[in-house]
Amino acid sequence: PMNRKAYTSEDFAWVNWTPEIIKQKINEAIEAKKVCYAVIKAIAPSERTFTNTVFAIESSEYEHIDAIAQVEFLMHVSPLAEVRDTAQEMVDVLQKAIVDIEYDPDMYRAMQEYAAKDDLLVGADKELFDDMMRTYKRMGFVLEPEKQQTLKDNLKEIAELATGFEKAIADHQDHIVVRKEELRGLPEAYINGLKQDEEGNYIVTLAYPDYIPFSERCDSAPRRKELIDKFNRRGGPANIERLKRILELRTENAMVLGYPNHAAFKLEDRMAKTVEMVTEFYKDLQKIVTNPAKLDLQLLAEMKKKELGDSSARLAYYDIGYYIQRDKMQGYAVDDEVTREYFPLERVLDTMFDLYASVLGLQFVRENFPAWHESVLWYRVDNANGSLVGYFSLDLFPREGKYGHAMMHPHVQGRRASRELDAPYVTPTCGVVANFNPSSGTTPSLLSHNEVQTLFHEFGHAMHSLVTTAVHMSQAGTNTARDFVEAPSQMFEYWVWEREILKKMSKHYVTSEPLPDELIDRMIRSKNHAQGYSILRQLFLGSLDMTFHTATEPIDPVAVYADLYKQMFELEPAQDQLWPAGFGHLMHYDAGYYGYLWSEVYAADMFARFRTEGVMSPTIGMEYRKKILEVGSSRDEMESVKDFLGRMPNHKAFLADMGLASHDEKGGEASE
Repeated sequence: PMNRKAYTSEDFAWVNWTPEIIKQKINEAIEAKKVCYAVIKAIAPSERTFTNTVFAIESSEYEHIDAIAQVEFLMHVSPLAEVRDTAQEMVDVLQKAIVDIEYDPDMYRAMQEYAAKDDLLVGADKELFDDMMRTYKRMGFVLEPEKQQTLKDNLKEIAELATGFEKAIADHQDHIVVRKEELRGLPEAYINGLKQDEEGNYIVTLAYPDYIPFSERCDSAPRRKELIDKFNRRGGPANIERLKRILELRTENAMVLGYPNHAAFKLEDRMAKTVEMVTEFYKDLQKIVTNPAKLDLQLLAEMKKKELGDSSARLAYYDIGYYIQRDKMQGYAVDDEVTREYFPLERVLDTMFDLYASVLGLQFVRENFPAWHESVLWYRVDNANGSLVGYFSLDLFPREGKYGHAMMHPHVQGRRASRELDAPYVTPTCGVVANFNPSSGTTPSLLSHNEVQTLFHEFGHAMHSLVTTAVHMSQAGTNTARDFVEAPSQMFEYWVWEREILKKMSKHYVTSEPLPDELIDRMIRSKNHAQGYSILRQLFLGSLDMTFHTATEPIDPVAVYADLYKQMFELEPAQDQLWPAGFGHLMHYDAGYYGYLWSEVYAADMFARFRTEGVMSPTIGMEYRKKILEVGSSRDEMESVKDFLGRMPNHKAFLADMGLASHDEKGGEASE
């Protein structure tokens, strides 16, 4: 790989940017992009080359793209409200400006002039050219001006409605009031955390920390029903109206562009490519999980009958989460709060670093760079031979105003600095962000097993980002198809379910003992608890998304939800539900929800090679690094997967991991 330059503290000055500097950086980026585009447009048709047209568009942001990424990152993590607010404001300004700069028919003309030359392109350059032409086509430049205008107007209206839709979900406040004795089944700590009214009754809201434990653990069925019914109306009737309009506009845009429906438009640049491919994938999985899911639901129904001593009692939608939780506690006795004591953060990090280092041929070294908060740690990543790969930061504890979930975010993306073959490779850096419990007094920071899995997942994204060798930035690191990007990280998650790794990583914070074998057994067994039902639920949500986005006539989202629910679960849905009004994925994961399971299937198939040839094998690890991680999207993702597996992928490994292999008659050749 090309030599990478080492960074010094000066290279991390961005962590201290003030609101003024942030404004200046974004404005400079906008101006520079305008200048680049003006230069590209001015070239005579006969003078056009790959370098002065295609690569010039690709690299039009190279000078400023890192500053943009750093501003976006500060928006999520800066402890200073004024920095976060200014960053947010400037990111909005930037996004609007970019739409105006990029929606330029003259840029499409420039690309067509170059295309007319019919240059022979190969490899990453060909991928780049094809992607760019497709993007311009998808932006509507092939259309006559008034149709282009329709498209643009619709996109603006959709953006506005989508913001309204998400805001309505976020702002939706509702609660139920319960008496102390109706909270049976809930832990003391939960009850103590609830607000109370003047009469001393308890208030349970729709916020996740209130809602999830209540819907899973409250013994009172009428109270569960009351809360779940309110939850199923999040977003309200206004969101149903917004959704109808959005679906209408998306369909209109797809048809204007010559696609049969919105899903066909969205899938074209995904790994799945077509609606048929997704439908096929879903049909196969549904055939396989329907019976296991029915068995899961039957078991829950039996539990309810036994518990109520009533053989005519029927399982209802507000019982499912409750009985799954009960069954899990009875069947495996795995208490997350007990296993947490075996996972002190420092021990988990050390083990994780050792594992990734040995499998991917890397080493990790602590660095002392400036940071946006004193709890942040910096690391350098080197190859086993000592040559530099990149840098990453860890920001792992909650703070006021900080991003509330876990993520990996690049600060500098890998790429070849210019078109010259001997140009230096830009050293990538990225940040892993999470919200774990900090240490307090004598207790260190302790992670639940689920949080350990999250950390492995995000760190997998970081490795994908740093080991990249792709020459074009738009193909580097995690810049891959939307339905593939999670697969490499999902693959790394399998490690946290391996016995020897759990043994090595666990160390009780008081006794220093590793996890007892029988507890490890129970943890591993509990992994596939109610898996049939939970996959069927994923298929249900994905089918809902696909049904909405393949319809060409106006539909009633609430009725579609109710019909599909009945059909797939053979249960009655809630009476007055407005469930689709609270389905936030319909805004950003439109025709994309299938991607969760889709990428899981690839992850399982890739991990199966480690299973057969060595879970921690450096040989397979290096092959994985070279064939999957380093190439990014500089070649078609399906080619990379086939190269690593030595065959077409299939869903055998996925079903085996989910404990569902025995239900698969077809032999799992489905995801081809």
